[in-house]
Amino acid sequence: MSGNLRMLEIGGGPCYTDGMGLTSYIDAALASARFKTLEDRTCFGEIPGFTGVWASAKTAKKCRVTLREVLEDWIVLKLRSDEALPAVRGKRLTLPELTRA
Repeated sequence: MSGNLRMLEIGGGPCYTDGMGLTSYIDAALASARFKTLEDRTCFGEIPGFTGVWASAKTAKKCRVTLREVLEDWIVLKLRSDEALPAVRGKRLTLPELTRA
């Protein structure tokens, strides 16, 4: 490994990041989230650039918690299907090619 690369363990296999760990990646993505109060007084939140990642809840606090859970699940689905994750603050979370058993 060289430069900013760090190794993490995810699902028993190595995960390399270009200077941004998984938790930092999630936190940075959530920092760009947009929230609004709907007519029925529920809170709606979404993250620009993360298609399909949104949440709706009765309170802003619950909406933020739910949005984080949705984002985490979305990342897992993207990784399982070998789809690229969007850059956050100009950095990407990347995985090395893994051998599947």
